[in-house]
Amino acid sequence: MILHNYPCFLFLSFKYLCGIDFSLELSNKMKRQKQNLTPAGRFLKLSDAEKTREAAEFDREFAADTFRPLTPTQRKRWNRIKRKMGRPRIGRGAKVISLTIEKGLLNRTDALARKQKLTRAALIARALETVLSAAG
Repeated sequence: MILHNYPCFLFLSFKYLCGIDFSLELSNKMKRQKQNLTPAGRFLKLSDAEKTREAAEFDREFAADTFRPLTPTQRKRWNRIKRKMGRPRIGRGAKVISLTIEKGLLNRTDALARKQKLTRAALIARALETVLSAAG
């Protein structure tokens, strides 16, 4: 049951009548939210003085000499950030090809694709899969 949609007095009376204490559940939820902060989120929550103190470490010469290699978790996160954005990979990826199709067949293909709410490429891929699986 979602209680946050009810007016406050109903919530309090429900709490009183049922004897349910939601304060522990709320405090646990807040603790989980604190634990799920990213490093940037933790930095943004700092006061201006704390931010200045944290950033002072990188203001001196040769700060990079004190850096250490990335841990496996940090390396995984770095690779994910560095990875090129784009369409998700399906199977072994996709290859763009040039294909000649008779105009009437193409029009019928496009009409069927629209009817089935598919892209032209998805419809053609389905057709090829069907023909290839039937061939053995």
